[in-house]
Amino acid sequence: MSEIRKHYFLSEYCIIAEERAKRPSDLAVADKDHGKNDSETCLFCGGAEENTPLATAVYKSGKIYSDNPEKRVRNWDFRCFPNLYPVFSPAPESPEKQENGQEVESGYGFHEIIVESPLHGRRLDDFSDSEISRLMKVYRDRTCSYTTRKKIRYVSLFKNSGKKAGASINHLHSQLLALPFCPPLLARELEVISKKEICP
Repeated sequence: MSEIRKHYFLSEYCIIAEERAKRPSDLAVADKDHGKNDSETCLFCGGAEENTPLATAVYKSGKIYSDNPEKRVRNWDFRCFPNLYPVFSPAPESPEKQENGQEVESGYGFHEIIVESPLHGRRLDDFSDSEISRLMKVYRDRTCSYTTRKKIRYVSLFKNSGKKAGASINHLHSQLLALPFCPPLLARELEVISKKEICP
């Protein structure tokens, strides 16, 4: 279970998520293979659904489905599922504690993978306008799904592109983090925006 640690004096936070160090990396294998990447072993490709957690949302032909343990949805357009190596977890919350004078609480929250194509090797610039529009709808749906959850204060969508940016899987995907706090810098920006009544 991860932990959220608050700065001794400032309203700043540090997230400790040791399990993230156990993530597999197909990019490291691709480096050793001089850039070759075998789509047959990719965990995110269509047909490899059993290699990931049960999907929380599967978008197929304009409809939304979810997996069940007996049957995974196939021939999907977009697939969303919990990250196997999460920064945050919806596990039962532990009470806040003090550790060497520092506030520490459990890393309650959600960390989801959004796989943007069942086909290995696709890139966003290969998408048609219609596909980009459908992907934006997926992002909106998933963000809205988490903003209504108990104790979630902020939802972040992001994409790591390439090994140097922190990606460990080469297949096209984004990630969603649902946090129990709003990052202080963003909270300050929102406060200024609300006072000046401007729209960023």
